[in-house]
Amino acid sequence: MKDRKTLSVRLPVLCVFFMLAGALYSQSEWRDGKRLQTLVSEAELNCCFFIHEGEDPAIQIVGADKQKEKTFFSDWDVVYLNGGELQGIETGQEYSVIEVGTSLKDFGRLSYRRGRVKILSAAENKSVAELLRTCEPIMIGHYIVPVMREEKEGVEKKKIEQAVFDDRRVTGQCVYFQHDIKQIATGQWALIDRGTEHGLHNNRQLFVFRRQNEGVSPKIFATAVVIDSQSRTATIKILDCLDAVVIGDLVQPFPD
Repeated sequence: MKDRKTLSVRLPVLCVFFMLAGALYSQSEWRDGKRLQTLVSEAELNCCFFIHEGEDPAIQIVGADKQKEKTFFSDWDVVYLNGGELQGIETGQEYSVIEVGTSLKDFGRLSYRRGRVKILSAAENKSVAELLRTCEPIMIGHYIVPVMREEKEGVEKKKIEQAVFDDRRVTGQCVYFQHDIKQIATGQWALIDRGTEHGLHNNRQLFVFRRQNEGVSPKIFATAVVIDSQSRTATIKILDCLDAVVIGDLVQPFPD
C-alpha cells in the first residue's frame, strides 16, 4: 500500500519533469511566416520507453570504477563494457544505455532508455566509458545500443483543427501508458501498435481520435509525435489535447 501511495505521488512529478525538460530543450524559429519547432527533445530521446524486439544487445555494462561503493551509477561515473574495437566501438563514440524489461503482450519486451555513455578508451574486446545525461540510475547489466538520431531540423507543428480522418490511412491504437496509468495528457507518452513497417518514423506527427456512432465522424481531440519507432510499435508524445487520452484511442498520421 505504501508503494502505491509513493507511486501516485511520483507520477505527477515525473510528468511535470518531462514536460519541463521538453520545453527547455525545444527550439523554434520562424521561416516564411511559419513557426518551425523541434518537437522531440534530446532529453526525451535519452529517457523514453520503447519495445525492444529480438535478441538481447551484444554489449553491456559489466563493471564500474565505484562498484564496491554503490550499486547505482549516474553522470560522470566510469563503467566498463564487454565490447571493444572488434565490435566496432571507438574512442569518442556515444551510445544509449538501455534496460531491457519484461514482455508486453505480443509486442516484445518493454524497455527503457536510461542515458548515454561516451567511450573513453577501447581495446579489442573491452572498453571504458563515462556516463552522460542519465535520467534514471544505471546498473551493471544494462546494455548499450547506437544512439537515436536527434532531429535538428524544425518542423511546423500540426494543429488539431488541421486533422482530417481518412480510413485509407494507417490507423494505430494506444496500447500502453508508462506505469500502467489510466490516462495521459500533453507532454506524456503512449505506446502504439504501429511502427516503421507502417511508415511511422521518428518525428512523424499524428492525430488522436475516437470512433463515434455509425454515420458520425470520428472525434479528433489530440495531436502527437513519434519519438521512438521500432518495426511494429512506436512511442509517441502527446503534443496538444482537448481531452485525456486513454487506452484504445486511435491514431492516424497527418498527410505528408
